Amino acid sequence: MVRSVWALLACLLLVAASAAQEKDKSARKLSGTFVRDHNGRPVTMIFKDNQLTVKVDDVVVTSVYGLADDILFATITQVEKNNRGPDKRDLFSFKFSLNKDELQVSDLRGTSIDDESKEIVEGTYKKE
Repeated sequence: MVRSVWALLACLLLVAASAAQEKDKSARKLSGTFVRDHNGRPVTMIFKDNQLTVKVDDVVVTSVYGLADDILFATITQVEKNNRGPDKRDLFSFKFSLNKDELQVSDLRGTSIDDESKEIVEGTYKKE
């Protein structure tokens, strides 16, 4: 009888721990559309599942991403551009923080990242 009670308690603890872990994972997912203004031009980030689409003027960059703590790592899978912007298969990362309806992006790094790219992408985005 005592063994079955302990077994039941152990099972309940495992289920509770698993549920808490799943809740924590879902809280770390980014989703929705975030926009910021850069010198009168909208910069848009759209998060859906594990895909990120960034739109600036006529440049549209789509990538797949993963999260590790407060860092987003991504590989560009598609680029629609007018002779500028990054290339397909370029890698990039940035630090982020999400507070309510604001996304803060900083420390942009990657294959084709220059100072102009950092100036355009880094900053505070508002959720739409």
